[in-house]
Amino acid sequence: MSASAAGYRASPDSASGYVVEGGRRDAHRLRALWRHRGLLWSFTLRELQVRYRQAALGFAWALLQPAALTLVTTLVFHTFLRIDVGGFAYPVFVFTGLVAWTFFHTAVSGAVPTLVNNAGLVRKIWFPREALPLATVLAVGLDLAAALLLWVVLLAVFGVGLTPALLWTLPLLLILVAFTAACALLGAAINVRFRDVKHALPLVLQVFFFATPIVYPLALVPAGWRRVAALNPLTGVVAGLRDAALHARAPDVERTLISAAVALLLLVLGYIVFTRADRRFADIV
Repeated sequence: MSASAAGYRASPDSASGYVVEGGRRDAHRLRALWRHRGLLWSFTLRELQVRYRQAALGFAWALLQPAALTLVTTLVFHTFLRIDVGGFAYPVFVFTGLVAWTFFHTAVSGAVPTLVNNAGLVRKIWFPREALPLATVLAVGLDLAAALLLWVVLLAVFGVGLTPALLWTLPLLLILVAFTAACALLGAAINVRFRDVKHALPLVLQVFFFATPIVYPLALVPAGWRRVAALNPLTGVVAGLRDAALHARAPDVERTLISAAVALLLLVLGYIVFTRADRRFADIV
């Protein structure tokens, strides 16, 4: 991929070999990313090949991970701790949350180290580097699609009716993808400068898991803390999916709007931070 093809001029003054002249505005970068959408697709296919190459079970891991987590959490939180989920079968209840969580966790964990893992490419040539973490998010989207199919099967098996309220799944998934992309961009940019991120990330994600009502209902969160919990976009997504699937009703409007606003704000912030930091990636990666 040449720099001229992207509308940029090569210059030996940059450690990466390329500098951008004529404005690095975010709108300009978005247009560049669109022109390089073929590169984004190539990175996505490469990510899929790397993830499942020489894996004996291959794509089945996309289903085994949330299924295994469902079994473990059902045993611990339902059988042992007797968490009340309002009369619903606990496996369906928790899997509804794990559909969103597994996508978020896998995508962010894979996207954060992408710039460092592709240091040689980042140093040699300029391209919209946001394509690297975003390609991971897109690749994990295939896992999400498979998990959603299994989710629908579980709903049917446990006698949960499939109602028109399930159409709310689509906007909720958009919020999920926006928030995941925001965390991927922010994490990848920060990881280039501070390599401690790779050590802190598993702990941060673990805390985030228990801060999100995945293994317990939102009703167990004290009323005074629910608006604070709504600032976590995953809370709105998980609670909204349960409203749509288990209760056959529209998600809470206020909670969903808060989740959407926070996710969109973080996505814009993440993209701005990423593009501003991009000029130094080749020097420090």
